[in-house]
Amino acid sequence: MGAFSRSCWLKNNLSDKREGQGVISGVRAKCEDSDDDSDDSDDEKDTCAFRRENDDDDSDDGKDTCAFKRESNIAYYNGDLLDGRENLVNSADICEKQCSSRADCIGFSYVPSNPEMGEFSRSCWLKNNLSDKREGQGVISGVRAKCEDSDDDSDDSDDGKDTCAFRRENNIAYYNGDLLDGRENLVDSADICEKQCSSRGDG
Repeated sequence: MGAFSRSCWLKNNLSDKREGQGVISGVRAKCEDSDDDSDDSDDEKDTCAFRRENDDDDSDDGKDTCAFKRESNIAYYNGDLLDGRENLVNSADICEKQCSSRADCIGFSYVPSNPEMGEFSRSCWLKNNLSDKREGQGVISGVRAKCEDSDDDSDDSDDGKDTCAFRRENNIAYYNGDLLDGRENLVDSADICEKQCSSRGDG
């Protein structure tokens, strides 16, 4: 890829969509909490997760394509689909993917690696009920959110581009509409590129 390797291109126009072998793109999506007793007071940039999907699978608008809203230092009790102590994983991302793959999972709580947590360290708890929400020091939780593409003109409110999720597209590149020259904006992952876009109101 030469000068384009690790390049991160932020966009304000997505009209020129083409196949791009090995390229990872992200399209900002609207998201809202899936549980109706929603706490919309903490609708902050960093709490809205990202919807990821392959470019060849846009037929299923079901639970597995939805974003998760991340919540730090929050734990959901009860409603367990499994015993998290028997489901040890290395990151909240892996825990989220497990939940995303199950139609009966609407959220998760993950305890990061910490010797002080004993048998709960690295435990991933998948949930089918989120009614028992409590403070949980160091715990990372995710709540499944409804999402829909934002690249239509129906911007019903300025519900803030910066609070929206992103839908990932593999092997897709968007040309033109550049906010900067990606060759001068080299980053180590698509996640970092996405965060740059998320922090800007014009992207």
